[in-house]
Amino acid sequence: MPSPHNLAEHIRAPRAQAMGPEDNLPHRPLRLRLHRPRHSVETIEFAEYDARIRDILPIDDDLIFLDDDDEPIDVDLTLAQAISGRGKHHAHHDVHKHPCRWITAHISYGDATETLQVAPSSRVETVRRRALDIFGLTTAIATTLVLRVSDTGTYLRPRDYVSDLAGKEPCRLDLNLIPSF
Repeated sequence: MPSPHNLAEHIRAPRAQAMGPEDNLPHRPLRLRLHRPRHSVETIEFAEYDARIRDILPIDDDLIFLDDDDEPIDVDLTLAQAISGRGKHHAHHDVHKHPCRWITAHISYGDATETLQVAPSSRVETVRRRALDIFGLTTAIATTLVLRVSDTGTYLRPRDYVSDLAGKEPCRLDLNLIPSF
């Protein structure tokens, strides 16, 4: 896990994926749900599977992640290569555009605070489970706890993505682990 103080660790080479001949893609248009910080989710439809990611998505200086991946994808891959092996029958794929390689999640439980490094494409439930492990909580207690954005009444849904949330800084998220009501 990278140190939040070493910027060089945040800039790693994106992961490339190879497409094998066994990966046949559907011949219908593909919908990508693009998640960005402080933006609503935008659905984009594509019919050209051989288009490069950098040509179909607004990249700028941001990194692109696929659903639940810890590593950014190589934006020079084609759409077909990027989604290869990711459910040929899915109606859509979630794609995350974010300026940060990692989001630093500061999670408070009672009087204690722990820090996690999570990819922007991580789901809230993944962050919650990692927090439960760090705090060493028993299964009986863990089932009653949810995540909430600190200093707000906003409870987070388990299936939401970290990339959709906005902290005080683009690469920071302050959360509380609290009992659900």
